[in-house]
Amino acid sequence: MTHPVEVCLNNEMGRLEELHAKESTANKMKIENPKNALQESQARSQVQTDHVHTLLQVNREWFMAQLKVALDKGWAGWAT
Repeated sequence: MTHPVEVCLNNEMGRLEELHAKESTANKMKIENPKNALQESQARSQVQTDHVHTLLQVNREWFMAQLKVALDKGWAGWAT
């Protein structure tokens, strides 16, 4: 190859490698950001579920009484 063509091709190859590196980083961030947000949402959801389970266990009698009252009202309304 002639020298000017070789230099031009090497420059273009360098530019393409640099562009590829930038796009790879940008694409990785586009994937990582939603992935991290999803994991945080799942963790918050699990914490909330755990809190509800704890509340139900600690106040089981009160919740059972409330549930019975609601079911009795529902049955009474349905039966009439």
